[in-house]
Amino acid sequence: MHVSVRVIRDMKNGSEAAFDKVYDAYHKYIYYIIHTYVKNTETTKDLTQEAFIKMYKNLNQLEDLNAFHQWFIMLSKHLALDLLRDAKQNAFITDGEQVLGKIKDHSYSPSPGIFEFKSLNDDELKIINYKIIYEVTFNDIALEMGLSLSVVTKMYYKAIKKLKKEMEVL
Repeated sequence: MHVSVRVIRDMKNGSEAAFDKVYDAYHKYIYYIIHTYVKNTETTKDLTQEAFIKMYKNLNQLEDLNAFHQWFIMLSKHLALDLLRDAKQNAFITDGEQVLGKIKDHSYSPSPGIFEFKSLNDDELKIINYKIIYEVTFNDIALEMGLSLSVVTKMYYKAIKKLKKEMEVL
């Protein structure tokens, strides 16, 4: 998923082809990161697009091109967190319920026979998604989640064991 410093430099100098390479390498990953916070498909799509626009506009502020990956991830997380913070500040009360503007997207439901990973907690599911779906290294997962490398590795293999047991029941 990482792109070379040369590609980042070319994008910084205005290369549309370099931007396309970065987009191809990162769009699914950025979408997933934002969706873990926002939980709404349409809002996630909008924020993913906004993350790429903001990244491109602010790329000149990035001095160490080797830090692009971490910088872009943090920029994307902050966009999602800013939205949630704004929604929380604009919360209102309706019939005794607090509405935060953060509405989960319930339009997705797995088809019958689709494996749902019911035995995994949120962190285990996040690690499995990062590792298998987005092919993120254990090191990057640890950085992203604020955990040590050994904890992430241990959680990953524990989650795999849980999934194997769950699959045996099916």
